[in-house]
Amino acid sequence: MTTQLYQTRRRLITAIKKKGTMAVGDLADELGVTGMAVRKHLAGLERDGLVTATLEHRETGRPRYVYSLTQLAHDLFPQSYHHIALNVLDDIAELYGPAEVNRVLGRRSDRMEERYRKAVEGKDIPDKVADLSRMRDEDGFLADWEREGDAFVLREHHCPLFQVASEHPVACSLELQMFRNLMPEAEVSRSHCQVDGQHVCTYHIRPRQVAAGGQTETAGSKRARPETPETGR
Repeated sequence: MTTQLYQTRRRLITAIKKKGTMAVGDLADELGVTGMAVRKHLAGLERDGLVTATLEHRETGRPRYVYSLTQLAHDLFPQSYHHIALNVLDDIAELYGPAEVNRVLGRRSDRMEERYRKAVEGKDIPDKVADLSRMRDEDGFLADWEREGDAFVLREHHCPLFQVASEHPVACSLELQMFRNLMPEAEVSRSHCQVDGQHVCTYHIRPRQVAAGGQTETAGSKRARPETPETGR
C-alpha cells in the first residue's frame, strides 16, 4: 500500500469515526477528493471488514448508502483501558486498602472461571485443555496447546492483563488458581510468565491417577511429583 493510499484510507476512517456515519458525497467533500475515489477506498475498506454500508431512506431525495465503522476499525484507534483499570484499582487501594483490590480481582477471576466451567464441566482432560485454549484465544490471550506424552502444555502468547498484573501480581496467581480449580484431576503448574519477562505464559497440565490404596499419583510416575516452581508467582 502506497503512503498516499494509506493516508487517504486513514483520513476516511477518521472522518467516519468523528461523524458516526457518512455518505460518499460527504466523505468526498471532507477529504477533497472525487466521489469515485471515495467509492474505491470504501470498497477496499469494506472488503477488509473495516466499514459497513447501510441503506438510508430520507424524507426527500433518493435513498443512499451511508458508511459506518466496524468494531475492527474502532480497535485501530489507541486504547487506554489498562490506564483506566489501573487508576480505578489504585483508587480502591487508597480508599479501602490493598485487600480490597485483591477482592475485586478475585471476583473478576470467579466470573471468568464460572464461564469456562460451563463449557468444560464433565469433560476429560484433553477436551478441557482444548476448550480452555480455544476460549482463552477468543478472550485475546492468543492461546494454543499441545500434548507432551501423558501431559499437556497450554501457552498464551499475549496477556491482556499485562499492565494490571505488573502492578498487582495477585492477578497472575488468580489465573493459575483458576486453571487448577477447573482441572482438579490434574497437576497444573506454570513455568513461564510474561510479567516476569518471558515472551509467553506456559502452563503444564499433568493428569493425576488414583493409585492402589486410594492415593493420588501423577500420571506416568509412581508417586506425586512436586510442582514445577513458578517464576515469581
